[in-house]
This record gives sequence, structure tokens and C-alpha cells, in this order.
Amino acid sequence: MSGQKSREDLTAKHVYQAARKHRFPTAHQWRQLPSLLSAFEARLGKIALALACLALASGAVTFYLGHRTLVPSTGGEYTEGLVGEPQFLNPVLSPGSTVDADLTRLVFRGLFFFDPTLGVLSPDIARSFEVSEDGTIYTIRMREDATWHDGKPVTSRDVAFTFAAIANPEYKSPLFSSWRGIALETPDDWTVVFTLTEPFNGFLPLLDTGILPAHVWEEILPKRANLANLNLQPIGNGPYRFDKFSKDQNGVIRSYTLKRYRTFYGNRPLIDTLTFKFYPDAASARDALNNRNVEGLAFISQDEARELSDNRSIRILRPSLPQETVLFFNETRQSAFKDKNLREALGLAINRQALVEKVFGGNASALGGPLLPGVLAVPAPVPEEDIARAVELLDQTDWKRDPLTGMRQKAFVSEDGEPEILRLEITTTDTMDMLSLAEEVKAAWEPLGIEVAVKSVPQSRFHTDAVKDRAYDVLLTGILFGADHDPFPFWHSSQVNDPGVNLALYSNRKADEALESARASADEEKRVAAYQTFQDLILEDVPAVFLVQPTYAYAPSAKIEGVELNRIIDPSDRFNRIEYWFIKTKKVFRISGD
Repeated sequence: MSGQKSREDLTAKHVYQAARKHRFPTAHQWRQLPSLLSAFEARLGKIALALACLALASGAVTFYLGHRTLVPSTGGEYTEGLVGEPQFLNPVLSPGSTVDADLTRLVFRGLFFFDPTLGVLSPDIARSFEVSEDGTIYTIRMREDATWHDGKPVTSRDVAFTFAAIANPEYKSPLFSSWRGIALETPDDWTVVFTLTEPFNGFLPLLDTGILPAHVWEEILPKRANLANLNLQPIGNGPYRFDKFSKDQNGVIRSYTLKRYRTFYGNRPLIDTLTFKFYPDAASARDALNNRNVEGLAFISQDEARELSDNRSIRILRPSLPQETVLFFNETRQSAFKDKNLREALGLAINRQALVEKVFGGNASALGGPLLPGVLAVPAPVPEEDIARAVELLDQTDWKRDPLTGMRQKAFVSEDGEPEILRLEITTTDTMDMLSLAEEVKAAWEPLGIEVAVKSVPQSRFHTDAVKDRAYDVLLTGILFGADHDPFPFWHSSQVNDPGVNLALYSNRKADEALESARASADEEKRVAAYQTFQDLILEDVPAVFLVQPTYAYAPSAKIEGVELNRIIDPSDRFNRIEYWFIKTKKVFRISGD
């Protein structure tokens, strides 16, 4: 026993001596520890060690699970329904069609783009820009990593070709009038210099137009550009590239498929495939959604939005849109409108606030004049409905009310011996909102003794059948402003003929001068005064009745995440940040919570 005790004392001595030399025991010392413990202490040590290991493992698992998160991933397909048929996937020709504009926005990108999340114009292919002190020279420096879908770089030569094409009347671009008199130089492959004849405050927003690849388009004669296969099988520079399209037995395009461009210069798009299906009218598109032939719709009416509010497969978004819904009077087709009293009476007979509630369910604002909120000048107040004053004004016209029929007619009879009754036709698109609005206007005008008819035109043919030749008495339609809300395109006398959009065929030299001054002046006070002068002239002349500013209702599939739409300038702007949309997700481990 004494020998064993001596050995234990010696071991303890060695351990204690080592402890004085080392702050932490060595491996050799740890191996000696069990010989110092009793059997009970050894069992307790093992249990404690097991519990410590279990706690460590549990903590590690908790930490891992707590820092594992879902992030967007590539993959997935989305199918959207559009009303109309694609014809020109070409930024020079597409602005005349909502279908073309939607697809073109996905395939092509420009120097700038309107950010629908922030609500501002932002550089896209442009890297930076400078404006001369007099506001006439814009120097744009381009990013050097943008490529076409065939792999070739996007350069200043492409920019020069695109805007030269727009300014060439042989291309018949809807943007032609905006680019007359603008000179363009390309000092190097990545720099473009635009020189204006006079300052124009709305110039930069014009540069959100998509760029065409010069190397594939320059061999095509301008007068044959609208016949080129490239209009339907484009080579673009956007986040999505052309894949295929299908036609029915009559040659009508029924679907169009785009694939993500994997080497896009910006954030790489995440959704693999976008397919668009085309329908002749809004009712057919709505049926396709209900039948699940499509997963979302590019546009829905306010009635449809109410009907679909419980549909969990879609999401209804309402970004603000600089749009006015207006009744335009055409004096050249309906001579009765030459009498200002008649035009003014028709405006006073309409309760605009009632239209906001009945037709748009409150998702609109009543308007009193041509300027939207956000323009420098103060928008006109909304006039109150005044039937008594409307009747008084009508009684001052040549159209007197027949005491027997109650209809308004001329005091003399026509050649066939019958009295000439005041008949007006309202032409509009076949969309539910516009048809409902037209019927409300008809209901407001008919009690005045006016025979009113509503003519609906398919949305896909609205321009060719009605707008192009100004084939209407009264045109009920929406007009879209640019990012700067400039009313010039809709009211300047230079825009009376197609492709101009002065739909009232309005001509007033003082109004022209005010619009020109507002465009050119860098002085804010002068711009305010010019817009106020313009608005006062419009309210005095009454070439149209301003009704409402509706919101835009977009119905994408609920499976799509990352869609943020606060403010857009054109419906196609909804795709301006499509690179951030996603369907698929994956789990990743992250230390931080960023």
C-alpha cells in the first residue's frame, strides 16, 4: 500500500509542478487525469462530457438553421395574356402598339430607363451624362459591357443608327416628330453627343427608347424595314432574347416565347422562360385566365379587378400612371361642335366624381383640365355637374328642343323634309372600363335631348380604324404623358395629323407658343407661367372634356416574387426591373442577416 501511495503522490506532484509551468494542461497531463479521479467522479465526468457534446451539437444545429435563408434562384416559367397581336418587336416602330411595346421592352434596352420602383429616370446602357450650360448639348458615356444577343458589343454606332432611323421619314416611326432637328455625333465607340437646336426639358426621357443593332439592320432598306423578319425574330440587348413564336392555320400569331439572356450586362434575369399568348379582345383574355391558359394578364379593367379580387392565383397591382381619360370633340367631322356653347354644355352635364366611383370603384381621380398633378402649374379645379346651366347653353345654340319628342333639332328641315336631329357618336375601345364610361356619358347627355350612340372598336384596331384618319365625332380614350408630363404631343397644332396625337385637331397659336416656351425654358417661373397660359386657353376654348385619371391595374401571377411597381410612365415599364422577378428559391447559409 505504501508503494502505491508513493506512486500516486509522485504523479500528483508531476501534475502540480506542470500546472505551475503551463496555464493549460498538456495532452500528457490530460491522460493522467483519470488516475486522479474516483470511480464516481469518473462517471460524473463522462456524463458531463456527453452533455457538453450534446449541447454543442444542438447549438451548432440551431445556429445553422437560424442562419439558413431562402434566396431567389434561377428557373421557372411564366405565361401572360395580351390583347392584340405582335407585329414590330422593334423600338423604332413599336410605340404604336401596346403588345409590341411590351415585348420590345423585354428584348431591347436603351440609354436610360424609367425605374418603376423609385419612380425616376435612371441610366441603363448610359454610364454617365453631362448637359451643357445652355441646355442644348447632351454628352452620354456608355457602359462597355453591354452585348447583343448574338454576342457583339453595343456601341455608339448602334445608338447613332437607331436615332437616325427614327428621324428618317422612310421608316415611318411613331417617334419621328420628337427627333427632327437633333444632331448626333459619336467621338468614340462609347460616347454619344446629341445637339439640340434649342433647349428641351423633356429630352432625356426620349433616350429610354431601345437601341437597334446596326450590324444587322443597316443592310435593310428603310422603306422595307416594316417588312423585315427581324421585326418578329429580333436580335436585341435586353434581359430576354427571342426563342420562338407559333401561328394558327390562318397565320395569326398565337404565342411568343422569350428566354433569359444569360450574359445580360445588368443583373442576370432569374425567370427562365416568358411566354405571351394573344387574344382578340379583353373578354377572350379574361376567359383564358379563368381557364388557366394563362397565369396573368397585362391589363384588367376595374370591374375585372373587383371580380378577381378573391382569386389567389393572381396579384393585382396598381402603379400610378400619368394618364388622362378624355372626350375629344372633332369639329371637322361633326359640325355641331363648332358651337362652343354645345361643347361647354356637354362638359357641364357630366358628374366626374360619380364616374370615379361608379366606373372605377374609387381607383381614379376626377380631372378638370389638361394638366395632371405633378406638373409645375396648378391643375384646373374639377367643375361641378350643372344641368340647368347645360340646358341654358344648349338653348342658345341652333339646336332647339322639340316640345313633342323632346329631341333637339335644327329650326329648319333637311332636304328630305325631316327635321335634323342632334346625333352624336362616341367612339371608344371595347375594353370594359371604356365601354362603361361611354355608357355613363351617354346617360348624361341623352336627357338633354341628344341622340347618342356608342361605337366600340377592338383595341387591336383602334388606331387604324378610328385614330389614324380621325374617324369619330367624339373620341373617348386615354392619353399617356411622358416622364415630364409634357402636354405638347396632344395639343400642339403640329400634331394634328397622324402619327401626331392631337386628337381634338386643336389649333391655337397662343397655345402653341405657350407649349413651346414651357419645353424650352430652364427658368421654372417661366415654365409655370407658360403651362398656366396653355391651360387657361384650353379651358376657354373647350376642345375636349377631361374626365378622370385612372390607375393602371396589372394582374401578374401570384407565384412571381420580387415585383415592385410604384410608378410607371407606360404600361410596358412594368418590365423595366424584371431581372429582380423570381419564381424559384434556394436555401443558403449566411453569417450576417444582410
